[in-house]
Amino acid sequence: MRNPLVLFSEEARVRVLAVVGLVGMATSVYLLRMHYAPEVAAHGVCEVNSVLSCVAVNTSKYSELFKIPVALLGIFWFAVVTAVAAHLVLVGYDTAIVIGLAGWSATGAATVVYLVAAELALGKICLACTLVQFLSLAVMALAHSFYITVVRPRRSLPDLVDLVAELKWWLVVIVCVGLIMLVACNAPATVLPAAKEHRAELVACLNARAVAVYWYAECSHCVRQRARFGLEWSNIQASHECTAEAETCKLAKIEATPTWVRGDSRHQGMMELDELAKWAGCAWPSAPAV
Repeated sequence: MRNPLVLFSEEARVRVLAVVGLVGMATSVYLLRMHYAPEVAAHGVCEVNSVLSCVAVNTSKYSELFKIPVALLGIFWFAVVTAVAAHLVLVGYDTAIVIGLAGWSATGAATVVYLVAAELALGKICLACTLVQFLSLAVMALAHSFYITVVRPRRSLPDLVDLVAELKWWLVVIVCVGLIMLVACNAPATVLPAAKEHRAELVACLNARAVAVYWYAECSHCVRQRARFGLEWSNIQASHECTAEAETCKLAKIEATPTWVRGDSRHQGMMELDELAKWAGCAWPSAPAV
């Protein structure tokens, strides 16, 4: 099947590639902000109804890979695409970089499959994620068009060793950034000594005020939230793990985790202990009871 994009000049296609990369980065930044602060986007344009919900998808257990937010991976992926576009303009259309772009676009296609599978599993659709998926497929189509016009006319592919040698600095940067993200996102949570001294009192107050929390064991936000409490987490009376208590979470209409509920008030996302105390109306050194 012939790629219709080859009808356009390489200069036009590389400009489109750069725009796609920049739009993809911007959208991924929006999704990353939503991932860490879902309450900010709870009433945004991406929240249409219970099915068309970016928050539900972007705070679910599928929103991270190896505890790295998929949105953060998206920022990095599109940043590399943008850098490749700049290379094509400033350095030239060399075979190695075009083959590298083709390989990089394949990883994007794999991510598209993962995101679609996650949305099907959740029964939700994230409109911003859908935009990212289309942009990823656009990169794949553009990469294929460059392969047709740059690599195929040369009739022979470079040796694998030579290809790796030509792309070595790209590979070094990609591996290093990947390792930094992996280490940073898997670093153990720290709790200030002052917070540790008041955790038991906070839990007692949460129980007295009938505050409930809904969470998943594999949700990284939930892991960090539990780490803030330490051993006191097990003393929260209305604690519902949504894998073991799926029906309870369904009846409570939980769309993102962790979700804190107090009467008609609810908060989606992790909170520091002082923030939680203020929200629940509990005493805290920096947040007096209300």
